[in-house]
Amino acid sequence: MTKLAKTAGRYLREGFAAGLADMVSVAVRTDTRPFPGTRRLAAEALRGDWERLGGDMRKAVTRVASNRGAK
Repeated sequence: MTKLAKTAGRYLREGFAAGLADMVSVAVRTDTRPFPGTRRLAAEALRGDWERLGGDMRKAVTRVASNRGAK
């Protein structure tokens, strides 16, 4: 039983250390300069997302209003 507990503890420590190392490697960025035009492209994409969201909201409001009128 003690040998099993030691082995499980060792695997737990090694797994925890490996997980922390993976998190640190993801959090650290080596290239901090954005690509040229990235801000413009991101702004255009965000604008498109908001337009799509606005269209979806308009459709939902119209559908709810028509359902309320039909009842």
